[in-house]
Amino acid sequence: MKIFITGITGFVGSMMANRFINEGHQVVGLGRKEQLPAHVDKRCIYIRVDITKPITTINADVVIHAAAQVSDKVNYQNHFLNNVVGTTNVLNACNRKNTLFIMISTSSVYSFTKNTPYTETQAGEDFDTLSDYGKTKYLAEQKVMQAQHINRKIILRPRAIYGKCDTVLLPRLLQLVKGNLIILPQHISPKISLTNIDNLIDAVHLCFKETRHKNSIYNVSDDAMYSLKETIPALIGCAITRKLKPFFISKVLWIFIVKINTRINFIPSLTSFGSKQLTQIALLDISHIKKELLYNPNYNFLNSLPEIRSLFKKSI
Repeated sequence: MKIFITGITGFVGSMMANRFINEGHQVVGLGRKEQLPAHVDKRCIYIRVDITKPITTINADVVIHAAAQVSDKVNYQNHFLNNVVGTTNVLNACNRKNTLFIMISTSSVYSFTKNTPYTETQAGEDFDTLSDYGKTKYLAEQKVMQAQHINRKIILRPRAIYGKCDTVLLPRLLQLVKGNLIILPQHISPKISLTNIDNLIDAVHLCFKETRHKNSIYNVSDDAMYSLKETIPALIGCAITRKLKPFFISKVLWIFIVKINTRINFIPSLTSFGSKQLTQIALLDISHIKKELLYNPNYNFLNSLPEIRSLFKKSI
């Protein structure tokens, strides 16, 4: 099977490319970087392309659209150009009606103002409260579902993807380390969904076999509900071997520090968006994907830590 992956140089795209190439599939990937990162299998065919501009025809059995602008350091226009215009360009390049188009979206399309697990139908609620990333990913999802020239379309919404070769979540968390302290808010989220990268790839695998539902949207996460008070120090411990102590800051002081930090950039990841990710209760209801695709997540935070720790040490 020929699989086409956008964002192949990123965390999600690269991990999917490695899995599928090892399973014997032909993998072609798009990215902006000059060349593939060292950890990506060199059997993958790489094309350097900027998807914010029209791209050449994509002829594949499966298109996995994993490219996105995630940074909270850029403005709305930049997010829109990459996430909405970019998605439109990828859709327009698909020329086979029977191609399966899988978009890797995000749980940022949910406002998470309620302390209960969110279902797929709640996306876009309180749209104005969403981050620029969440808004533009939601608009991009609509572009996917409106693409009539593609028969089979599936959108997957993971939450805070972590795992081996993570180039996104762990580096951001490491910025919270100052000396021997991990700077955390006292009101850190006690209930949050996380998505192991291998569970996400398994969900994509299940999409390959899905033929009953041509246009579907699924939440994807681990089965467990986590508390960031425990998971963040454990994840940081995969990269830093010295003994670290969590240092909790009161809610009032934390909010003040976040405002000041937007000016002095003492902790780069501590933006308003980053703070929200740490303090907001954010739970996904995954009953829909379990029922329709028989999704059964085998990986969780605890059984993944040894491999994350081992691979991180090998990379330094």
